[in-house]
Amino acid sequence: MKWLALMLLAANLGVWFVYSQQPELRVVNEPSPSGASRLILMQELNFTERNSLRIEQPQVEPATPVARVDSASEPDESDPFNLIRQPDELQDTPDQQRLRELQGQCHLIKADEQILPGIAERFDALDIRQWMAREITETPGPMMVYVPPFETAREAAVEVSVLRSEGVDSFIIADGELANGISVGVFGSEANAATRAAQIEAIGYSAETYQYSIEESVSVLNVDAVSADVLGQSFWTQLEADFPSMARQQNSCIEVASQDNFQ
Repeated sequence: MKWLALMLLAANLGVWFVYSQQPELRVVNEPSPSGASRLILMQELNFTERNSLRIEQPQVEPATPVARVDSASEPDESDPFNLIRQPDELQDTPDQQRLRELQGQCHLIKADEQILPGIAERFDALDIRQWMAREITETPGPMMVYVPPFETAREAAVEVSVLRSEGVDSFIIADGELANGISVGVFGSEANAATRAAQIEAIGYSAETYQYSIEESVSVLNVDAVSADVLGQSFWTQLEADFPSMARQQNSCIEVASQDNFQ
């Protein structure tokens, strides 16, 4: 037993010696980490704490509407390619106004049909736009002396018999606005028509006259007035001297479906 007690004492002394050689461990109650070094779950915070941690979003001012600039009314003067004319520039120059007035106008040239192609060649050589067309003209024709229409053809037939008995050659007008009238002669001169009218009135009838018209189709050379505006008066003077029978007037162009162009 004595040896056992000595062995336990020696063991205790050995243990004490080992622990006495190690550094002393101190437990210090340090404060808990705070701020960025502290990990906190959001669900651990109440509403007030969570609301205080929110980042305030910057308020965006509403965009001010920009007034639309009409480029047609206020062109950018700094733009070198800006071709919009100012109000003062909208006025036509005298030359532009003259050309505008000549739109649709032509120099109408009439002459013998045998020489019109030669006149057209003059303009063709100068590259002036021209074309041939047909113009319908009306000229005064002979005059008819007549007795105004009766109510019926039967009445007109009775009066024709009376006139023939008086030696007046006559016939009933069959249609038109003078239907049932009586023609008592057609005359080429106004004097002869007046003589016959006086003879009919002497018999006791009313006499009137009707002027016929004769339609005639003639060739006309149309020379575009805009294209011919470059020609001087000397050109026209020389042209009239070379073709004395020609007549010229400026008027609306005669457009036809089929044109005989000399170009």
